Amino acid sequence: MTGDINGLAPTFLAELQELEHDLGFPLTVTSGRRDPDHNTGVGGVRNSAHLEDPCYAADLAVRGGYERYAIVYRAIERHFKRIGVGKRFVHLDRSHTLPSPVIWGYDHDG
Repeated sequence: MTGDINGLAPTFLAELQELEHDLGFPLTVTSGRRDPDHNTGVGGVRNSAHLEDPCYAADLAVRGGYERYAIVYRAIERHFKRIGVGKRFVHLDRSHTLPSPVIWGYDHDG
């Protein structure tokens, strides 16, 4: 697991590492814990799970349709209940305050 993992809750990071093992390909976290200014700068919503501390949210880079499908499929198997699907990333989170279960798509890919 590589990328922006600072600030992720240790238990959430461990779950992502287990997911990575299941998938059989490396995962890169493109966005983990964010401060409010960074969140605004990347177009994040006001109540983003990326703002929570500890953070249980990560955007995972995808390099094509197979990886996107595989991540979503395995995430559902592993009982992730909040999934966002973008063109170049999949968002997974385990927010304790935001509605779930839910899957959404993005109009942008920021």
